[in-house]
Amino acid sequence: MRGSLFRAFCLFLLLPFLSNCVGAAVIFPKKEATRVKPRIGKSVGALIVGNRYPLAEQGPGATCTQVIAQWGEPDHQSADGSETTLVYRQGLAWAGIMPMVLLPIPLILPVYPKSTTLTCKDDVLVSAYQISTSMAAAGCGMLDEGGVRWGCDATGPF
Repeated sequence: MRGSLFRAFCLFLLLPFLSNCVGAAVIFPKKEATRVKPRIGKSVGALIVGNRYPLAEQGPGATCTQVIAQWGEPDHQSADGSETTLVYRQGLAWAGIMPMVLLPIPLILPVYPKSTTLTCKDDVLVSAYQISTSMAAAGCGMLDEGGVRWGCDATGPF
């Protein structure tokens, strides 16, 4: 009886190491790289990268007037000579840590608005950047489904 109780206790101590269940993640706001001559998607804040969506309605050389017609009025708009800046907000960017011991424990707070900022020159869309939430994580335990590889792994930011 005592031997099986000891084995069960040892198994319980090793349980968190199964399936990457011990680790931590850092969550933070991130300003993405500025895109030159971006294409816009149908929903607010959707920017199209490269030719991933060749059937998109909006191609390079979009105008601020087209953006406002498709996405609606911006949350903030400013003009400086021939340059106009449009800011669309989409929720909150979060920051904090998330320790994981069997279950994730999110210790995060909203710190900054998520947004898409578009710059137009002479009413032609010339650049865009976004502020969003990103995460980097590290965990230890079983690294593959077959249970062959054990150890620690880090990912991110993503």
